[in-house]
Amino acid sequence: MNRIKTALFIDFDNVYLSLLNDYSESVARRFANPSRWMPWIESGAYVTERDDLMGERSILIRRCYGSPERMRPFRAYFVRSGFQVVDCPPLTTSGKNSADIVMTLDIADTIGHRTRFDEFVLLSSDADFTPVALRLRAHDRVTSILANQQTAAAFRSCCDVVIDMEDFEPVVGNGTERVAAAGGPSPEPNDPVRASADVDGDLDAIRADIKTMIDEALVAASEPVVIGSLAMRIQQRWPIVRESDWLGTGGFKNFLREVVDSNVRVSRIPPGFVYDLRRHKAPNYLGELTEPMRDLVERLYVVVGLPRLHPRQYQALFGALAAQSGQRKTLTELTRNARDRAIEDGTPVARQPFGFVTRGLFLQGCALGDVEVGAEEIARLFANHIQERARGAQLVLEDDDVRLLNELLGVSPTPQG
Repeated sequence: MNRIKTALFIDFDNVYLSLLNDYSESVARRFANPSRWMPWIESGAYVTERDDLMGERSILIRRCYGSPERMRPFRAYFVRSGFQVVDCPPLTTSGKNSADIVMTLDIADTIGHRTRFDEFVLLSSDADFTPVALRLRAHDRVTSILANQQTAAAFRSCCDVVIDMEDFEPVVGNGTERVAAAGGPSPEPNDPVRASADVDGDLDAIRADIKTMIDEALVAASEPVVIGSLAMRIQQRWPIVRESDWLGTGGFKNFLREVVDSNVRVSRIPPGFVYDLRRHKAPNYLGELTEPMRDLVERLYVVVGLPRLHPRQYQALFGALAAQSGQRKTLTELTRNARDRAIEDGTPVARQPFGFVTRGLFLQGCALGDVEVGAEEIARLFANHIQERARGAQLVLEDDDVRLLNELLGVSPTPQG
């Protein structure tokens, strides 16, 4: 098929600060060298759920917008990768720059470009671009965005492809160059696939063995298999897959698409499942909930992004986070360890809800890496966060809604005085 003609626009400050706050400074600095992740964008590997949108991209417009001071150590990397860097200095005492406005104007101009672009990729999680996405949809253009845990559901819903930050972060961290501490690339190559192949033998044979294990797991399972649990079993048996970023595919989901047949599907329904159409029914994430609670979860998911989980999954999530609290870990370490603990305890939850809850707790003044906190307190603070987000989005929660929310999250009723 012909390559998809794509225009790429980056809100540098938005993505850099999101990675800095949610992961680490080293991850943010690695993002600042686009040679690490541009091949992933060009391959179209970020499209995981729309077969009609898969395929290689021709990135014909590449623009990066950011504050000159923040971009100064990294400008050369973007220029070297063929980007036009657009300086957007702060115009107010608050330090906010004009990147979103300048990007919006440039995107509007590009809609009428003589080259009819098939796709607009916006690397930004800023919901201020929602009107832009709506305009692109009205002009029948594919819109792909980068979303973090706090990206508004309205922004997500008007886009064709949503690249989750938790899928983007491993790509940034496994590129072909290292960004040195001073802001420059290390001269030595970083090719874990080749290095591991020299030590561990034939990668094709390992790929075939893993495929056999996946097939056997699906045949033995009476219901869909939790994707995180299956990935952990594979990593324990073949450590090379972690070192080589799933044998160079960029992630377990990409690896699955390469090795399984057309009857095997991946469901994003929390906590994420792999299933075989010939043997399993498709997962139903809210099938066991009462109708009123299911309705509440759907409304809160659409408006404020509440993870669609069962009460038992929320209890496992809160318990796993409580066990990790006070351990002075980065967000990446904390959420990964908590996710793994929930899987080991028999109630799998995807990693994204852990990040969403952790960020919500931080906004409530509770930094889990700094203080020890119990599961009940986590539930209460998170319930407060969801109610505040609902009020901010002008979603009215009646008394019965609050009661159901507390029941869902396991918040004990307040004693009546």
